[in-house]
Amino acid sequence: MQHPHRQSRSRRPGRAPFWGILLAAALCWAPPALADEAPMEDHERAKALLDAGEILPLERVLGMAMRLHPGQPLEVKLTREAEHPGYIYEIQMLDDNGQVWELELDAATGDVVHTQRED
Repeated sequence: MQHPHRQSRSRRPGRAPFWGILLAAALCWAPPALADEAPMEDHERAKALLDAGEILPLERVLGMAMRLHPGQPLEVKLTREAEHPGYIYEIQMLDDNGQVWELELDAATGDVVHTQRED
């Protein structure tokens, strides 16, 4: 039943309303490389990479680092470098002799990429 104060709107067959077209266009459009450009906090990015299986858990990598240079971790960073495909854990370790070591481990495999003693 039609409301007494409203007139019926007739639409031409085959024509969608303007707002429907605009909404459909907006839903279909996505900027290129949105996943790469979306701002994420470091911990969110690390969790997403871990959940996707692209990096190893931090505790596992720290265990590997402590086997190489027993001691205490001072700093850990998850980075990408142009000369290495994928992510790298950069770990500074203070060994039992008081020496500081910088380790770079492949975040996906745990392989040693680089190690050096800091002066």
